[in-house]
Amino acid sequence: ALIAARLGADSVGERHFEMAIERVIAGMERKSRVLDKDEKRTVAYHEAGHAVAGWFLEWADPLLKVSIVPRGV
Repeated sequence: ALIAARLGADSVGERHFEMAIERVIAGMERKSRVLDKDEKRTVAYHEAGHAVAGWFLEWADPLLKVSIVPRGV
């Protein structure tokens, strides 16, 4: 509800819940940390490696989302 209010929405929608879950699991988005084009590409390959490895690990939790957005500390 807080995210919906901050965005000026009239009601709380599924997207607001997704944003809240993402914030709790991954941390707040760091808008001060801007990645240039080469850094984004490097981070994308790195995160894709995590995703592929997780896909093939039998006991790993299912992959829900892959992101290159800087979060947390």
